[in-house]
Amino acid sequence: MRFSAVGGLGLAVKFGILILMKSVFGLGYLLATTIAVEVAILHNFVWHNHWTWRDRSRDLSTREILHRLLRLHLTSGAVAMATNLAVMRLAVGEAGVHYVVANGLATVAASAVNFMLANWLVYRER
Repeated sequence: MRFSAVGGLGLAVKFGILILMKSVFGLGYLLATTIAVEVAILHNFVWHNHWTWRDRSRDLSTREILHRLLRLHLTSGAVAMATNLAVMRLAVGEAGVHYVVANGLATVAASAVNFMLANWLVYRER
């Protein structure tokens, strides 16, 4: 439940940053997607540490937190980035789907895998 709530907030952050980067700042959809995904990854990391898996985050040193952040980026973060960019490229670049709709498709495609990686690798019990 907490994972989904954080994911929902992260989705709002991702959509907001994507729209801001593309529509306001005029960035290309792939660069805007890259920035939006990274901001959402960092947003979700903070919330997951302090709420979703707080029982696994107590008394961590700064080094342990940074190591966890690195694991996140190398696992579910990499999957999220690769999935989002691939789906965006196919949906927007090849099929002509609007970038906001394609962003939703990319999010759905990466969600289940990201949960499994986060639960088993990033936030595993010590």
